[in-house]
Amino acid sequence: MSRIPKVIGCVPAYQAGSFIRQTLQALSLQTYPNFEIWICDDASSDDTSTICQKFCLADPRFKFFRK
Repeated sequence: MSRIPKVIGCVPAYQAGSFIRQTLQALSLQTYPNFEIWICDDASSDDTSTICQKFCLADPRFKFFRK
């Protein structure tokens, strides 16, 4: 029995509110069956954190971390 390797991608984000939603939507279109995307926000003061958290609630393949 062969296992499909897990792939984890990291998206660094800082003050990315103007474009992070489009970035995450593009990544969500991936069809590889065993992947996660880690979003790492470096304490943005714009709406980056809110956008990312909402996106992660809608798609469990995405994980959000904030410094």
